[in-house]
Amino acid sequence: MNFFHISIIFLSLCSFIYSETTTLFIDPSISYQTIEGWGISLAWWANIAGAWPESITKDLIQKSTQDLNMNIFRFNIGGGENPNCPWGDHMGTDGRNMPGYRSFHKDQEGWGTYDLSKDKRQITIMDRLAESRSDILTEVFSYSPPWWMTNSKCTAGETNGS
Repeated sequence: MNFFHISIIFLSLCSFIYSETTTLFIDPSISYQTIEGWGISLAWWANIAGAWPESITKDLIQKSTQDLNMNIFRFNIGGGENPNCPWGDHMGTDGRNMPGYRSFHKDQEGWGTYDLSKDKRQITIMDRLAESRSDILTEVFSYSPPWWMTNSKCTAGETNGS
């Protein structure tokens, strides 16, 4: 008898042993979490909309915070793309390429400096959201590591998927 057959027999026995019916009781009076609202990730759309005229973004903010009643917004700290990425700007130029905060260091060593003004458009949207109502909650996250922390030295990885 080979390993495959032994595994099948073992799994069959385990499923027979644990095939008893278990009754679960749900008590709606017990709460394990608190829902503080709902919202959306800023990232790419805010990186695009932050460059639009103020009248348009005010309308967008009003629709988000008043009409849709959103109050939670996730602020994306972009990894920033390597200016010398060997595959070019494969993230696009329409807002998908989130700017990074770290300056490009002359010798490509060390940490360089941080410049939050590089993400002016997303920050503009976040500021306008915060001004729109008093219960705005902001979560900070990042979709990708900074390019200098990757093996490929590009935030989107290599074109061949490795």
